[in-house]
Amino acid sequence: ASRHDIIDALVDVVSQAGLELKIVDVQSLVIERIFPLVRHQIKDYHPEKLIAIVDIGSVMMNLTIIQDQQAIFAREEIFGGEQLTRDIQRRYGLT
Repeated sequence: ASRHDIIDALVDVVSQAGLELKIVDVQSLVIERIFPLVRHQIKDYHPEKLIAIVDIGSVMMNLTIIQDQQAIFAREEIFGGEQLTRDIQRRYGLT
């Protein structure tokens, strides 16, 4: 579920890099699908535990909660590192 112009722009970037795009998916589902590949990096991992994965980008933050290798909650917030940096600059009078 995304706007066509966003998907088209991403497809163009991939094409310009000389690659062929096969699949486009929403981020929360991608995180669920790749989780089995990275779960070994979590100390004391147990499937019944809740795992929070937070991706803080420059303008968007994504939160995914995983239990039993399934995404049980996913949320996108229009807040990222760029806004946080501006708020810190404004608060302390920095350039």
